Amino acid sequence: MLFNSGQFLIFFPIVVLVYFCIPQKIKNIWLLIASYYFYMCWNAKYALLLLTASLITYIGSICIEHIKNLNISNQKKFLYDELSSQKRQLMKENFIGGFPLETFARSRIYKK
Repeated sequence: MLFNSGQFLIFFPIVVLVYFCIPQKIKNIWLLIASYYFYMCWNAKYALLLLTASLITYIGSICIEHIKNLNISNQKKFLYDELSSQKRQLMKENFIGGFPLETFARSRIYKK
């Protein structure tokens, strides 16, 4: 599903309508489910990437909340660690198992 497709023209109003009709407690969960569905319609493997990124961020935020009583430098260190793990994950996806290597493998230079 792309932003300029007919599917999106149906999907987006439904998501917005449901968002404004459901209780406040589950609005974020609804948006998370809708975003997973949106990405899975485009490419299902990105849902796993999104799930991993969501879990890393969620666990990182819980850990930062638990070390709230410690000094601010420990919180910043943990935040930097969490952000660097997100960056490593995206770099791994893009440069080891993603687009550039697939493009290189399909090129004429590689096939000789």
